[in-house]
Amino acid sequence: MPLYKFFQEEEEKLPRAEGHSPADPRPDLASDTDLWATILALADETGDDRLVCALIAIRSRGTQIETTGRGSYALRPIVEPTGRTGWESRDGYERARKWWLEPHREEIARLLKALRGESA
Repeated sequence: MPLYKFFQEEEEKLPRAEGHSPADPRPDLASDTDLWATILALADETGDDRLVCALIAIRSRGTQIETTGRGSYALRPIVEPTGRTGWESRDGYERARKWWLEPHREEIARLLKALRGESA
């Protein structure tokens, strides 16, 4: 199945009530589900559906929000060879990142800063 088709199907399954931000599509990855709920809510507030879709797509496949050595947040893939809980390869993640996230790079950086309580 083409990657874009997978993400499109995942987006259609999302629990999203009228007037509410999308929920974390991967609550099974519990360590950062609160961060994902927050970043998706912040993204939803921008009114940019493509941004929201991009974040949902990358999370659905297996991406976490992690703290970097400098104390900021970054998106990091879960690489797991079977592809059941994450990306089959780092290369697969990088291709998807370029497709989904690169067009929103500046806004995603702002959202990640907002998670720390910083203004961009």
